[in-house]
Amino acid sequence: MNPETLLEFWFAEQPKGLSNQATRSRWFASGTDFDTECYNLFESWVHAALKGELADWRNTTLHALALIILCDQIPRNIYRDSAAAFDADQTALETARAIVETNAHKELNWDQRAFAYLPFEHSESLLDQHTSVGLFTQLRDEAKRSGDHQALQYTGNYLQYAHAHRQVIEEFGRFPHRNKTLARTSTEAEKRYLEQGGGFS
Repeated sequence: MNPETLLEFWFAEQPKGLSNQATRSRWFASGTDFDTECYNLFESWVHAALKGELADWRNTTLHALALIILCDQIPRNIYRDSAAAFDADQTALETARAIVETNAHKELNWDQRAFAYLPFEHSESLLDQHTSVGLFTQLRDEAKRSGDHQALQYTGNYLQYAHAHRQVIEEFGRFPHRNKTLARTSTEAEKRYLEQGGGFS
């Protein structure tokens, strides 16, 4: 289990710290082929992470990023619409918090930093949501100062989603679109929100 293998699979080519469009298009889509590929390659790795067998990946920033992706992103692909999709969230969040607290996240490029911040965005803690918005705001501002227009576009999109996630937690205290998967009973307000198309993929 080599963290470099996962990073190469996830990001592919990164000119100027941004993955190409073909790579980007599969990250947040609900594609069966990509989900199956993730399952075949990394399902056993997720189990290893949950057992604490990959804790040494936290020793370097890039390997910590690989652990974050393995615990935050890969389960959402391989266990889509299942409670298991969220089982490794805490490991991802703890790893993300560690590299942010040491400022190691600033060693990463644009897309890498975004994935390092997503565990905060996926948390149902309002404090973590505030952290998410703060980090993505910082990322957008740095892209703006860099003069890289493509980076500014992408980081701006990340920031919009961070605000949207925080707004849901501010309103409901949790993500209603997870209720069915996690066998939680939706409130009437949450039902209306979901009926109106609220939620995230």
